[in-house]
Amino acid sequence: MIGSGVVPTRRAGRVSSLSLDPSPRSPEDFQVAGPLLSRPRSQGLPHLLRKSRSAPVLPRSISSIEQHQYCWSHPRRDFQAIVDRNDEGSAVGSDLLNSSNRLFHRWHKYRDGVMAWGTFLGYARPIRWGVRQALDRSAACASEKTAARCRMLQEGEEHLWAFLRVQGIEPTNNAAEPALRHAILWRKSSGGTASEWGSRFVERVLSVVGTCRHQGRNVLEYQAGCFRAPLAGQPVPSLLVRVPS
Repeated sequence: MIGSGVVPTRRAGRVSSLSLDPSPRSPEDFQVAGPLLSRPRSQGLPHLLRKSRSAPVLPRSISSIEQHQYCWSHPRRDFQAIVDRNDEGSAVGSDLLNSSNRLFHRWHKYRDGVMAWGTFLGYARPIRWGVRQALDRSAACASEKTAARCRMLQEGEEHLWAFLRVQGIEPTNNAAEPALRHAILWRKSSGGTASEWGSRFVERVLSVVGTCRHQGRNVLEYQAGCFRAPLAGQPVPSLLVRVPS
């Protein structure tokens, strides 16, 4: 929900939305959120979505299906498990594990600035071909567990490689898991939220806090700037960092 430009507010038992971004946008880029009506907690908090230029707007996800990246940490653990079974599928698991090791050896060089993006792609493409070939061979594997797992990877094979198509996508979610830890601990200690409005508020605030910390920005200064900007007729400061194409 980062950069939505909309902050929910309570007024006289009713939930409304205060838009922080007055600039006009294309209607194709947004889903429009209508009024949120207050209801008893047992009934939940329904909301209405409608097409209207006058209602507050929520941007659609900045990610598309082409940018959906599977976390490689899980397949790599699966490859090691296939090897450790020491059965008919172990040879396939060994090939997959070796390919992933070569891939991440090159990835770390690119990530650390030692290797250029184009050079990394040159190494990664034949590795991808090798992984695909190994997954194809697994279809005839006598080990049912290995064959079943590799078929699942075959079905979503495109999502293993989104980080090769879109520069800036990470091949793992290792950075995301520590970022979610604060929210998980908060949920456990507080009991979570009791309404749709509360859930939306918490997810937006925690997204802003986590993003500011990741970018080395002062959280309070950013939030204050979001409220000052409309008063000065300026756009709300963005948290999105554009990656060079």
